[in-house]
Amino acid sequence: LLLNRMMNDLQWSFKPPLCTITVNVCLFSDVENAKKVRELLYMGTLDVAAVKPSLISGKKQITWAAQRAISNFTSKSMKTRNLNTEFIYCLHPDNQISEALKSFSITDKSKSLLVVALDDESGEKIAAAKQAISGNCIPLIELTTQSDAVSICKLFRIQSDEKVDLDIETVFRVGIQEVAQR
Repeated sequence: LLLNRMMNDLQWSFKPPLCTITVNVCLFSDVENAKKVRELLYMGTLDVAAVKPSLISGKKQITWAAQRAISNFTSKSMKTRNLNTEFIYCLHPDNQISEALKSFSITDKSKSLLVVALDDESGEKIAAAKQAISGNCIPLIELTTQSDAVSICKLFRIQSDEKVDLDIETVFRVGIQEVAQR
């Protein structure tokens, strides 16, 4: 019940298991200024990760990648230069940072964004992102309508029989096994 209430909210805040770092998440639709948002991310003005929600299967994938990125950060074993990029890297099934960024990063024409602010106890990072993004902040329960199981299967190289309709959670479980094996 609590999880459903959080997913219906416009912002989801959590601390991954065994972590002291707060993570804030918002989902945006009808974004009109993705190019500007990309520029702000590149310049470091926005200290968040902005990813394509079509490749996100649900909250478990977000939680898992955040926990892994934070663990890498705290153990000083990050493969990337900052926590936001590490989060994106942890979403990807391969060890290729450039491929992770290419696959998950938003484009200049993106109309929907999933924004993740790591190490954001005060909520200032997510608030700055909300202010910078011209779009609708929608309930996180809508993430399932933004997810594209076919694209996720392709990214994680999941073979599925056309007659079998894989639900997004099954796709995620198989995909996570792929990421965990790297």
